[in-house]
Parts: sequence; structure tokens; C-alpha cells
Amino acid sequence: MAISKEAHHLKRRGKGYAVQIWIPVDLQPRLGKNPIVLGLGTRIESEAHRAKKKWLDYHDKLFDQLRSSPNLQNPLNYLKESAKLYRQKQLLGLAVNEDAHSDFCYEVDDYLLKHHGVKPEDVYSIPKPVIEQLEVIDAIVRNPNTVLLSDALEMYKKHLLAVGRRQQTINSKSRRINIFINFLKVDKDIRSVTGEDASAFISQYLEPLPKLANKTKRDFIGDLSSFFKRFYKLKIINSNPFHEMSGLIVDNMRGTSKEDDRRAWTRKEIVDLLTKMLKYENKDLIPFTLIGLYTGMRSNELCETEFVDVHFDQNYFHIPEGKTESSVRDVPIHPILRPLFRKLIDRQKPDKDGLIYLIHGLKRGGEDNKRNQMIGKVFGYFKRTRGFPKALCFHCFRNSMITLMQRRKVPIDVIQQIVGHENGTITIDIYSDGHEIHPLYEYMSDLSYGHDVDELVKQLVDKY
Repeated sequence: MAISKEAHHLKRRGKGYAVQIWIPVDLQPRLGKNPIVLGLGTRIESEAHRAKKKWLDYHDKLFDQLRSSPNLQNPLNYLKESAKLYRQKQLLGLAVNEDAHSDFCYEVDDYLLKHHGVKPEDVYSIPKPVIEQLEVIDAIVRNPNTVLLSDALEMYKKHLLAVGRRQQTINSKSRRINIFINFLKVDKDIRSVTGEDASAFISQYLEPLPKLANKTKRDFIGDLSSFFKRFYKLKIINSNPFHEMSGLIVDNMRGTSKEDDRRAWTRKEIVDLLTKMLKYENKDLIPFTLIGLYTGMRSNELCETEFVDVHFDQNYFHIPEGKTESSVRDVPIHPILRPLFRKLIDRQKPDKDGLIYLIHGLKRGGEDNKRNQMIGKVFGYFKRTRGFPKALCFHCFRNSMITLMQRRKVPIDVIQQIVGHENGTITIDIYSDGHEIHPLYEYMSDLSYGHDVDELVKQLVDKY
């Protein structure tokens, strides 16, 4: 419902002009009946009319947002949005800081009286969290360069979208950042977040979570660190409060031994694994296992691969995002997997989220709601109940693939490009786009775990 332009008018205030905006009747129970009066920063009537229209249009959107957003139905959140309005006014040059802050103080006084029954001089009698939030909101007007964590998160989400991150990834990272903001209890200026805040979050919230694996906790910290690192690079903050904080999550080594250390699968173990898989009823393990074995992909990379990124005729598929920048890469399809890929192509159909994945129908799960969670547990159960040691896991196929390529004298930069490892040299990491797909495919075509493994792969593909 648009604000009636007849219901608002210019009024003189001192030597200048102000616009008076009446609160819609349906919002008066929350915002009160008193109109919002905004100085327009000009003494010229024609300029005031142009400036007035901006604020009326802005409040049209703000009132509509208030009606539809449960978050803004909180008067404190509405006050925060109003503070941003004053900040925008300053940035547009429509008011000097002192005037904007003076005008905003009237709104704060009105909020205190309506919602807490106190006058400004008695403000410290209200709950401390409210005071802290009011101080942050006041800082928005006093310093137009203030960047609240919630605003920073919106900026970060736009950045992730612009660089091609999947919506699922953006949602996961956003949820973790919001958890941190809620832990602070105050949507503070990003520049005021300290290492002490980060340490408190890790020790008081993250570490005590019993059902969260330490690796997931470290990934959680990594997402927060990446968020702050973005604003450090933009020179908005002077330091990253979560830098190197993942080291605070330490694995309990009691009861572990060298036998539990991850290692590559031997050829004999691969034969044993695939032989037992021929008798297993869950056919989803077949593409999950075989593609992992012949690519060295991380499980989440594999499970999140969409058909739009599969270029079957050119013998490769593309990984658009991953754990590091080097994870973005083209992976050649091993010739022995082509019949499997053909079957996957023939069976493609949308998942519940509307996307078409390379492996259809995998159930999401875990703290991150990822597609590799449930199939990973199935693989772990299968491996464990068939007598394979703890040192062997899906990720160990990466070790096996790297070991196989090293034995076949594949150049180290080719190995790193195929599996998505950083090369470690400035020349290759920054200035090189890597090898074209054809030579990568040639290297891949020469790889074999042995004739017995090849035969088992063909039998599993036939079964699938």
C-alpha cells in the first residue's frame, strides 16, 4: 500500500525544509501515531520537493517490508532500519552528521518512552542487551561508515553469488555467520568484532556441541574466517578475528594409533572392496565409489556435481567450486568410466531441489545439509562391516589416485590439477591456467589399477 502523497507535506523547520511522514493506521499500534519528521538539508523549495519524494518512496518500501517481515515487527529492528535511512541521507549529502543525529535522537527518545516507559535520562534502567543494541544503532547515524554484521553478511552473499558459488553453499555459510551474530546478541559494527569474541564463540558455543565432528567445527571456523577475510581485503577491518582459530579445535588422540592414520588403498584392498560391493544391495555406492576411485574427488565435490557441468563428448566434467581456489577445475573422465557415465546420463532427472545431479537421489543430511552426508555413512557402514581397517575411507581414494599417478610418472603439476591441490609455486598457482583437458585425458587414459580391478569395474557397471 503506497503512502498517499497528499498525506505528507513539506514543513518549514528553522530556515530549511523538512518532510512530515504520517504513520499508516495499521502500523500505529507498533510505531505510534506521531509522524516522522525528516530534515531535507535545503532552503530551496524546489530542491526540497525532489528530496521529499526520495524519502516518501523509501518509507513506502520500509512500511511494506515491516508488514511482511516478522523481523522488522520488532520495534528495535525498525529503529535500526530508520538509522540506516539517516545514514543514507548523510551519504547523499542531504544532511550533515550533527543534524541527522539530532533528528534521530528524537526517534530514540520516542522508542524509549513507548516501549520501555522511560525518559532518555533513565535509559540505563532498561535491560543491558537493549542498551548495547541502541548504542550500535546510534553509531550507525554518528558514523555513516559503520558496517553492521547483518549488512556485511548481505554484501558477502552478493559476492559469493557473483563469483559463482552455489545457492546451497551460500545458504550454509550464511547460516553459520548468522549463528555467530546471534551468539554476540548484538548486531555490532564488523570493525568492533575482536579475537576475544571469536575465542568466546569457539569455547562457549562451538566446542561444547556434542554431535558435531571436530572437522565440521573447523570448517565452521573456516567459513567465519573467510567472511572476515573478505572485509579485511576490502580494508574495512584491520584484522581477521578468526585467523588461524581452527587450531583451537584439537582432536582427542587418546586410544588412537598409527594404524588409524589415513593411507592409500592397496590394489588387493581395492579388489576386495569391489568384490564385496558386487554382492551389496545399495547400488548408489557403485557410482560413488568408482568415480571417487578414478578421479580422487572429494566426496562433496562428487555428490554436488550437476549434469550441466558434465561434458561427456569432450571426456571431462567441471567442478565449479570447492574447498580451495584450486578445487575449481576440469576433471577428465577415465575411459573405463564412460559406460557408467552413459548410464548416469540416460537416468538423469531432477532431484527434490529441482537440480539434476550426476548421481541422482542422494539424501541430504548433517549440520551442513550436504548430499554426501548419508551416502558417506552408507559407505562407512559397508566398509566397516566388511572388515576394512579404520585407516581406509572414501577420502583415501584420493591417496590411491595420487599414488597411482606418481608411479606412472605423471608430472606433479598434472596430478595437482586433476585432484585440485594447490601447486605451491607462485608461477603455477597465479600465472598459469593449467593444462588443457586433452593432455589430462591422455594421462588419465594410461592409468590402471590392474586387470583384475578393471574386470570388477565392468561387472559393477553392468550391475548398476
